[in-house]
Amino acid sequence: TNYLESQDTLGLWIDEECDVTDKTAQERSSALYERFREWMARRSEKPPSQVRFSAQLEARHDKERLTIGVMVFNGIRLK
Repeated sequence: TNYLESQDTLGLWIDEECDVTDKTAQERSSALYERFREWMARRSEKPPSQVRFSAQLEARHDKERLTIGVMVFNGIRLK
């Protein structure tokens, strides 16, 4: 693992905790963030804010508003 890969915390989390094989999958932003926070806590690391997490994830997966207050990411689901 090179330095950049070792610093890709979000990518590592996606590999360990998420399924990205189904392009039609959808997962709530809040559910993804909660699992990410738990995962970071197990690693004794401080998670970013939910806004920052969402922005970082949006660089990899499309975000969509289903209804007022419900945001989902497409192409990703929790394992």
